[in-house]
Amino acid sequence: MKEATDNFLLISPPTPIAKDVSLFKQRFRRILGHSYESEFSKAHISLIKYQDIHSDNILYHIADNVLSGFRPFTIYINGFYVLHHGENRTICLNIINKNSVCELMRKLTGEEILPHITLAKNLTKEDFNKLWPAIRHTKYANSFKCESITVLRSNDGQWSYYTELPLS
Repeated sequence: MKEATDNFLLISPPTPIAKDVSLFKQRFRRILGHSYESEFSKAHISLIKYQDIHSDNILYHIADNVLSGFRPFTIYINGFYVLHHGENRTICLNIINKNSVCELMRKLTGEEILPHITLAKNLTKEDFNKLWPAIRHTKYANSFKCESITVLRSNDGQWSYYTELPLS
């Protein structure tokens, strides 16, 4: 029997925005004085993770039945957003026009999401209280056109680039 492959579908911002995210993460490291969860993750907007035991059957289905009817759209980023996980917090870049990403997620999973680009994930209350006052008034706005979905594949626990699925 063939082993299942783990796939991760996401929206990848272009290099200039990815570099900005990396600079924010470096700044957060300096402010905190230690490492934190998601410090080294690449900039992305998460869509769905799944396992496929039949090679790329689910990918073909997604490309043919979901993405083929979805037109490219622009994603606008403005400022920061905080997600609350009990006592812990996650600091993200705020996507201000959520509808297209939410609609894409509904077509993929039937679920709702809050689209965002994670900067610092699962911060303790102490780390959040050190970091948030230092960055919350920082101005950041940018935009990019989403023309495809990036597919990553897990290889021994590490995500690596597999392919792009274009929007129609």
